Amino acid sequence: MTCRLCNFLSPEERSRCSGTLKCAFDSQGNFKQDNWCCQTIHELQKLAREKGNYQQQADSPAHIYTLHIPQNDVFNGYVVIEDEECCSANAIMVNSQEQRPLTLEIAEQILKNDKQK
Repeated sequence: MTCRLCNFLSPEERSRCSGTLKCAFDSQGNFKQDNWCCQTIHELQKLAREKGNYQQQADSPAHIYTLHIPQNDVFNGYVVIEDEECCSANAIMVNSQEQRPLTLEIAEQILKNDKQK
């Protein structure tokens, strides 16, 4: 499975990835660590830089992105993405009681909610 944004990436944009594009979501829509240049993850990262929280760790290529998850029936809390270059090492949903891998459903809901504002 690939996310909608990876599926509809133009050849010109696809050529900007310095490797073969690998979507960050598996066939069930759960985050997978074997990814490269996933467009949904890139959009979440861009949104976190603009409206969430973004930190680059000193002396490390790692970046941490944090976004609030809009109210929904699936999971409420925050998304935290750890990224090194074009590969997202981890993407989780967290709240005070639990943490789970990020799902494509929640990722798309965050992006849709932002476009509606």
